[in-house]
Amino acid sequence: MTAQGPRFLLPALLLLVSGCSDDHPLVIATPWDRASCLAIEQALRSQDTPFPSRIRWLRTSPGADPSRIASAGLGVDLLLGWPPQTLDALDRLGLLAPLDAGADSDADSGPHRVLLPPRGPSNALPLVPALADDPRIDPIARCRVLAVLDRGDWDDGYAALIDLAGRPPAGPFLADPSPAPPPCPEAAALVKGSTHPLASSFLAFASRWSGDPSPMASPTPADATDLAGEILAAELIGAIAIDAGAELRDARSAADRSPDAPSSAWALALLDEPPPWPPASILELRDDPDRLPLMETLAEALVRDDDARSWLRSSWERPARPLDRASLRELAAVAGGRLLAEPLFLPWLRAEWTAWARQRARAIALGLDAQRPGPPDREEPR
Repeated sequence: MTAQGPRFLLPALLLLVSGCSDDHPLVIATPWDRASCLAIEQALRSQDTPFPSRIRWLRTSPGADPSRIASAGLGVDLLLGWPPQTLDALDRLGLLAPLDAGADSDADSGPHRVLLPPRGPSNALPLVPALADDPRIDPIARCRVLAVLDRGDWDDGYAALIDLAGRPPAGPFLADPSPAPPPCPEAAALVKGSTHPLASSFLAFASRWSGDPSPMASPTPADATDLAGEILAAELIGAIAIDAGAELRDARSAADRSPDAPSSAWALALLDEPPPWPPASILELRDDPDRLPLMETLAEALVRDDDARSWLRSSWERPARPLDRASLRELAAVAGGRLLAEPLFLPWLRAEWTAWARQRARAIALGLDAQRPGPPDREEPR
C-alpha cells in the first residue's frame, strides 16, 4: 500500500462506520413527482457540506395509504409530502418515531412530524374537486374541498360543493374564479424503526427548503384545532356528498324537472343547508320526554372521557342551528381534541350526517315529484 492509500480510504471507512454507504441508502416514500424529488436532492447535495448518503425514492400515487407503506417492511425511513393530518393519524397508530433535536421542528408542529414550506405554483391544485375521490381518505381531494370551503364565506363554499355533488357525474364542474390556488399543506415524518443516521438531517433540510432559489423558509406553525377541524369538514362533505350522493342527485334531478320555479328554488336551498347541531336524532330524543334517558345512555356509550362527555351532553341542550366553520372548530377543540379521539364518536357522527342527508333528500324529491302533473287522461275507446 502506498503512503497515499490510507488518506484515500479514510472517507470511505467513515461512511461505512456511519451507516451511509450505498448498501444503506436513505429510503423516502413520497407522493411528489420526479422533478420535485430531484430538485430537493440536488439542493441537498449543493450545500457547503454535501449530503453523503445515497437516497432511494419510493414514489407513490397521491392517494396511496402511507400507513401501509410505513408498515409493509419496505425499509422506509421517511414519509415526505403528505398532509399534516394524515401523518398525525399515523402518529396515533404508533407508526412514527419521535423527532430528535436535529430535526429542527417547530414546537407547534407536534412531536412526530415537521411542516414543509410551500413549494410554489407547482404544488397548487385545482380548487374544485370532482368529488369522485373521497376527501376523508384522499389527501388531494381533501385539500381541494378545504380550499373551496376556505375561499370565502363557509356557507357559500359548502353550498357550492353540495351543488357540484348533486349534478350527474358527466355534468360540468363549478368554475374556479381564483387565478392562483394555494398549495396544499405538506409535512414529513420519521418512520418508526428507521435506523438511518441521516434521516433527521434530511428532515431538518426539508423543513426549510421551499423549492425555489430564494433563502430557506421557516416551517409554518400548525394549529391542532385547525387540523382537527379540517378532518371534521372532510367527514361532513364525505357523508353528505358521497355517502348520500345518490339521494342528493335524485333530489337535484327532481328540482330540475319541477315545473314550479319557486318550489324548485326552495328545494335547492334546503339541499344546500348543512345538517344541524345537535344532530337530528338527538333533537328527536330531546323532544320526547319518555326517551330523554336514552340521551344519557348514548353519551356514555360514545364518549369515555369525562370532560368531553360533559361538553357533549351540554351541547345537546342547545337550540338547533346549521353547522358552520365555527361549530366545526368548536367540536374539534372539545377537551383538547379528546372528543374526536374517541373511537366511536366520529363514526357515529358520520352516520348521523349521512342519515340526515338521505332522509332530507328523499323527502324533497318525493315532495317535488308529487307536484308534477300526471300524464293526460286518455279517452277510453268505445
